[in-house]
Parts: sequence; C-alpha cells; structure tokens
Amino acid sequence: MNKIILFITFTLMSFSAAAVPMSFLTKEYYANPQDKGTWIIKQDFDDKKKCNDKSECDDFPIFTYQVCHEKSISAQQSIVVMCGVNDDTGVSSAENNIVIWYLNGDKPEASGYFDTTVESTGSRAIWVDTALLGKNTWAATYDADEETRIYLQTFRSYYIKFDDKVVKVANLPILSRYNDCTAGEDEKAECLKDDLKNKIRFIADDKNFFTMKITSEGKRNGKLVKKEYIVPFDSKRRVYPIPDELQISY
Repeated sequence: MNKIILFITFTLMSFSAAAVPMSFLTKEYYANPQDKGTWIIKQDFDDKKKCNDKSECDDFPIFTYQVCHEKSISAQQSIVVMCGVNDDTGVSSAENNIVIWYLNGDKPEASGYFDTTVESTGSRAIWVDTALLGKNTWAATYDADEETRIYLQTFRSYYIKFDDKVVKVANLPILSRYNDCTAGEDEKAECLKDDLKNKIRFIADDKNFFTMKITSEGKRNGKLVKKEYIVPFDSKRRVYPIPDELQISY
C-alpha cells in the first residue's frame, strides 16, 4: 500500500496565545529561543541536562509546543491545549502529541499528555476544540484524520478532568470512507465500499454528564445504514461506552 507523507494542520481558533496566562506558560515551559511563539516543556529540558549517559542523552527528545486552543469555561477556569510542532530548528518534533491543561487562573488543576497517532502510516491532520458534555463538564476534543490511498477515517476523542488528571472518556470514528476501489484484483476484492458518517450530539439536561446520541448513516459493507445509538455516561468506568459495531478498522 502506498503511503502518503505525514503532515499536521491545526484549525485557526478565535483565541490567541495572549489569552493564556503568561505566568502559567513560563512556569511550565521555556520559551524556545530558536522559534518565537513555541515552547519547550521544562521537565523535558531539565531531564536532558541531568542525563549523564552520553548515548542516552543524545537520543533524549526535547519537544516543542505551541498554544493551539484556549477556552474559558468559567470566570476563573480555562482549558489550554498545547500542540506539538515540527519547527525545523533542530529541536525534536512532537507533532503527534498534545498536552491538555485545565487551569484555575494561572494554576494547573489537571493535565495530560497524549499521542494523537491513529496509525503509523498515512497522512494525518488534527483539529482541536472543546465541547460541553454536561452541566459542569467541559471536554477538550480533537479530530484526527488517517488517510491512505485506499481509505479515509476521521476519529474524534473527548478528554475531561477527573480530580488532578485528564482522561479520555470517548473515542470513535466520525467518518469512514473508501477512497479507491479501482486497485488490483486482490485489493479490489477487499473493497467493501464503506461511506459512513457518525454524527454526535449530547442531549442536554441537569446532569454533570449528558447522554450522547450517535446517528450512523451511509454505507457499511456495501449496505445502507441508518441507525441511532443512545449512549449514557458510565460513571463507574468513566467512559461513554461506544458500541463495538461503530469501531470500524481497515
């Protein structure tokens, strides 16, 4: 299977880096002197400086990030997402990584580091946003494309704050489509002509976790599909349990 060169793209948000408290950024990150507007995680940089084994130190990554989303969720609280960048300055690329912070003023209440890689091959693009999942519950979300010559899938993930940690509470494909059914006979036999969209919305009420409604519409295995799924939040497992039949893989 031919591979498409890896790339990353971020949506433009109405917020800017200036909306993020500078006192927070300078506490958790070093400004990258080689690329204005990007940041190096202090712990990564300090750990490399402490490394005494040259063979390990040379391979020790120092990743750079930029602010790719900021959302005020109350008068004091906000969500900040730092996305890894490939800045071509000699600093290691973290382009598959995001760091999600929940802040109270400039004080972190919770954070989480996540690898957004869907597959190890194919081209990818990431769109970062936030979503209201309940009366007092905001989630950081991202959509990640994974594309090859044969198919395209777009996955959506939801992350929320639990105590001092950020955890993933849902992940599912919102688009699954074959791009090319004109390959050789062996590949063509496996081409099932999927073209399926899963639309997600949350049914608002007075609970801290709204019920998720998924509308699945299109073609799967060449057959027409139109089906709705009602997915309540599972408070014991801390997840929205997505039905297995929606987790399509190629």
